[in-house]
Amino acid sequence: MTAQFTSAPALDGWILESGEKTNLGGMLNPAAKTLAIGDDAYNRQYRSILSFDTRGLPDNAVIVSATLKIKKVKTIGASPFTTLGKLVADVGKPLFGGNANLQNIDFQAQAGNARSATFSSAPANNWYSAALIQASLGKINLKGHTQFRLRFSRDDNNNFADNRINVASGNAANNRPVLVIEYYIP
Repeated sequence: MTAQFTSAPALDGWILESGEKTNLGGMLNPAAKTLAIGDDAYNRQYRSILSFDTRGLPDNAVIVSATLKIKKVKTIGASPFTTLGKLVADVGKPLFGGNANLQNIDFQAQAGNARSATFSSAPANNWYSAALIQASLGKINLKGHTQFRLRFSRDDNNNFADNRINVASGNAANNRPVLVIEYYIP
C-alpha cells in the first residue's frame, strides 16, 4: 500500500545558524512560503525542518520504503550542490527538539538517524527526491509527527556569499514537500 503526506504548514520552516561555526540555531521562520538550505553571506548555515503527520498510517504498518520530495523554487548565488556538497535529510527521533513546533534547538538536536536520505543534485522538473535508507524507516512515527532536517553536507564554503536553494514549504500554495511511504499490513 502507498500513503502520501504533505509537510505540515504550521510546523515546518527554516533555521539560520546563530553565527559561523556555532552549530546553534539563531533565527527561525515557521511562516515562510519557501525553505532555505545552504549558507548566507556571513557563512552561517541554513537548515530546514519538514514535519509530516504520519499518524494516518495503521498502527501495525510495516514500512518497506519512504521517499522525500521537495520542489526547488530558486537558487541564490552559486549552486550549493557545487559549493556545499550533498543535500541530505536527517530523521528525528521522531522529533528533533522534543515537540513538533519549529524551534531553534531543531538546528542542532541529535537526529534519530543522520543522513537518512541523500538527494540527487539533478531535479526532475525542479523536484528533488531521496529515498530513505533502510535503517531510517523504523524512525517513522505511526502515532504522530515525523520530522526531517534538510542540510548540505558542508556547513559553509567560507566565501562570504549566499549559496543556497529555496524549496517550497508547507506554507506554499502549491508544490508542498511530500513524504511517500510504501507499507504492508502483516
